[in-house]
This record gives sequence, C-alpha cells and structure tokens, in this order.
Amino acid sequence: MLAKLFKRKPAFEDSVNAEIEKYFSEYKKYINKIDNLLPSYKDVSYEMFYDILVRFFRKVYDLPASENHHHAERFGLFVHSLETCINALVAQHRKLELKIDSNGDLDSQFNLRNKEKILYRTAIQGLLHDAGKVFDMDIISKKKEIQWDNYDDNLLDFCLINGDYDIKWYKERTGKHEKRNIIILWQILETRDRQYLTAYNFIRLIDEFWGYDPVETTKELIKDADILSVQMDYQESLPKRENKDEVYNIIEAFSASVAEMTDKRILKINEKVSDLIVLDTITLIVNPLAMQKILGYMKKHYQLKTTREHIVKLMRDKKIILETDTGKTFIHALITPPESVNNFKLNFVIIKNKYIWGCNKPENFKGKVRIPDFDIEETDNTSSNKEKSHSEKQPKISQDKNIYLETSKKITEETSGEDKKTAQQKLYEYIKTQKPKKFDIFLKALALTLESETTLQNIEHIKIDNQEYFIIGYKDGFREIAKHTGIFNLKDDEKEQNKAIHGFINSLYDSGHLAKFKEFEEKPLIPVKAKREYEKAILIFKNSIS
Repeated sequence: MLAKLFKRKPAFEDSVNAEIEKYFSEYKKYINKIDNLLPSYKDVSYEMFYDILVRFFRKVYDLPASENHHHAERFGLFVHSLETCINALVAQHRKLELKIDSNGDLDSQFNLRNKEKILYRTAIQGLLHDAGKVFDMDIISKKKEIQWDNYDDNLLDFCLINGDYDIKWYKERTGKHEKRNIIILWQILETRDRQYLTAYNFIRLIDEFWGYDPVETTKELIKDADILSVQMDYQESLPKRENKDEVYNIIEAFSASVAEMTDKRILKINEKVSDLIVLDTITLIVNPLAMQKILGYMKKHYQLKTTREHIVKLMRDKKIILETDTGKTFIHALITPPESVNNFKLNFVIIKNKYIWGCNKPENFKGKVRIPDFDIEETDNTSSNKEKSHSEKQPKISQDKNIYLETSKKITEETSGEDKKTAQQKLYEYIKTQKPKKFDIFLKALALTLESETTLQNIEHIKIDNQEYFIIGYKDGFREIAKHTGIFNLKDDEKEQNKAIHGFINSLYDSGHLAKFKEFEEKPLIPVKAKREYEKAILIFKNSIS
C-alpha cells in the first residue's frame, strides 16, 4: 500500500510484481475460474481475494506440494491450492443452492444475505488448506547457503535476492501442516478481509482451521476438493486410457517396490518402529508414511506416478488388500512390540502376503497385533481369529483337514498302486488324529515319500558343514511328494499348485525347519548343487523329519 504513495516503486518491488504478473498470466485459467465462482456486488469478493492470492503466491512461490506424492514439481503447492479452491467453491455453490430453511423450503433469503460471505470463506479455506507445508522443510540457497525464514519471510523475495535453492524435507512431518495452516491464515488475512467476512463467518473460519466442529462445517467439503485435485494431478500423468496391462503394471511395480525396498533395508520390517508388520497371511503397511515411501520409489525406479487412493482402489478391485464390509481400506490396528505390555494404534493398508512375498516371506512379527475391524489377533506367530467369514483369516485345523481329506478322495491316475494309497491313508490318519499345522503335514508327507521305494528325481540327501539336509527341488520336488501323498491335487492348474507350494514353504520357513544362509540373505529358495544342479530349492533339516 505504501508503494502507491511513491511516483516510482522501488526496484525490488518492480521485480516482485513482474514475477507475480508473469506467473499469474501462466495460471490465468485457474484465476479466471475463481473470479467466476466469487460473485458479489461490484465484484468486491474477487478483488479482495485477488490480493490474498498475491500475498499467498509471494509466500509459497514455487514450492512443490509434496516430496514424492502429488504436485511434486515446482509451483505444485500453488497449483494444488488453486485447484482445491476451485473444487471447493463449485461444491459450495451446489450446497448453497439446496439450503433448506426450518419449514423445509429452499431458503432464498439465506442465499441473498450470506452467500457471498460463505463463498469467500470457502475460497480462503481451500486456498490455505496446505499452507502449513511451508514449515515441513528447510530451504537453503545454493549459492549463498542462506536459509529461508519460513515464518517471517516470503519465498519469492528470498529467491529474487538469493537465487535458486535446495529443499530438505523433514522426515517426521505427516499431518503437522494441518495444525499450522492457521499461522499462514493469520499472516495473509488483513483487517478488511475479517471485516468483510463478518464475525460469524470469521469465527467459523477460525473454528475450521483449529479443527473445532462448528455448526456449518466445510471440513469434508474441503477434504473432497483436496482429493479431487490429487486425482486430477494423477490423471494428467497417465496415458489417455488406462488399460488392463497398465493396471497390472502399477500393481506389479508396487509389489516389486516393496520387495526391493525390503532387500535394500529402505523399509523396516517387524521392528519396534516399522514400516511393515508381517503376519502369517497378511502384511500391514503403515499408512501414510510407508505408503508414501513406496510410491516415491515407484516413481523413481519404475517411472510410474500414482496416489495412495488410486493404488489402494486398484488393489481393492483385484482383491489384493483387505477391506471391511463397509468398504474401508485404511485399517487401524493395535500393535504391542515384543517384550512390551504397552500398545499403540496405527493406520495400515493390509495386503495379502502372496502378492508381495511369494516364496520369500520374512519371518512373522514377534509381538502382538490386534485388528478390531476383522477380529484378528496374532501373537508370536499364533493367530486367533473369531470371524469365520473372512477369506484371509488363518484357516483352522478342521478346515485344513477338510482340504486334505477332500483331496484324498480324488486320488489321481498318477497315484495308483497299493503302496501309494497306503501312504495317503497314513497321511490323512495323521491329520485326523494329531491336528497338525501346515508344516507338520508337509514334514509327514516328506517322511512317507522317503520311506517309499519310489525313485525320487527332485529330492535328495546332502551334508553341509556336518549338518544334514534334504533338498526339495522347487515345484518338481513338491509335485513328487504330492504325487505320492496327495498333499495337493496334481489336477489343479499351475496357479493353484504354486499357491499350495508357497504356503508350505512359508510355513516351513516361519517354523524354523528350513536352512537359512547369510550368503543368500536367509531366503528360503536358493540354488543348490548336489548329485544334480537345482536352480531353486529348499533345504530341510534332516532332524526335522521324525
């Protein structure tokens, strides 16, 4: 305002204004939409809001909206804020058109009295919904190594004086910006804005930013507008049509990223502070921290950009993750670390193990996990699940018996012969009487197979460093055991057979019956050279077989 008192503006202010005009011209399509969505007498709303836009742009300038998530490019925060503002105004217009009075009639008087003020409040809230992100990072100029004062200084001014900069994002920042948005609100709003809003709307605005629950809340409306902007950014990064192959590419890239990040120790597993918690049949991925790490890795190494909401939707549609009966996919669980009595609650995306680990599932979490939505409770590899209907619950022994007993009735042509039938009968008698776990069933089947006079092509004995093992060739060795004992149906397609094989491997690995070699990163499937050469095989301790 003081600059208007001078015949000539200071040179620095000329540079600031030139930069603002340059980028406001570039983002004119957004600004024009806001103009159209802020109707008022003599266009007062838009003229005042334009000044807010200028102050906001000067504050955030070319900051990205996130490190590896949506709008991660320069000026991303400004564009995302404009999009959210527009989306919120569109939704608010629709809401106000349907405002009902106490008699159940459309309240036209309400619209006449208060509409422009409510829209002005909505525009401010949409624009500043992520403004607190300026406190999520350190900005340091490249040439002069001067740090930006994100509280008192404007980033545009800082860049004009100090040049380009590097960003260092804080690691522990998730959700903090929402509490700090009000700082920027207080800096950017002037007295005339507060007076224009009137006390009623200004108090509502403060309530929203503080997280109170006012009567006319727009919190959900802003949240939906925010998500829509994120989805718009994602859609722009995709080809025009997303075919089935592209969907699978995204899912496969996600699964591969989890496995690779685990191998590289980028993701922490089963620790007191973890990114992933592995159970018998499911893996819990911490949301949003671990999910954002994975999406960032996908973008960098697979050139695939997506959002948490989108990847979760794709995996839900393919039944890769768990969801509640109400469709909820972000699930809360209570975690009790090993040797601790205290638990803490975290939000997770829960994915089925077979889609990320295959045969290389890590050991189970040694603490206690309770997932109330599914009535799942697991402690030290022992699961207790009361809800029978859910497909991912650990099957009870009676269910395991039914599976194998049913298979015994379907003795295939390959298993003809009196000795082979006897082996099957012995195995199912064992299942009936002993109530064994999955690894016990396999070890019993292996023992019966070794006792037979059958020549085995993919199973053999080996001694390494005075320790004796049985080598089971991957797939073919398991099929030899199935042919002899019927532990799975050889008439099933390859996918179902692989599923059964992986289940046995995971159970054997978790129960400590497989050899683990550091030179192979303790993975269950390793290359072995004995009488013949195995590209992949498991080594079972000889003393595991009774």
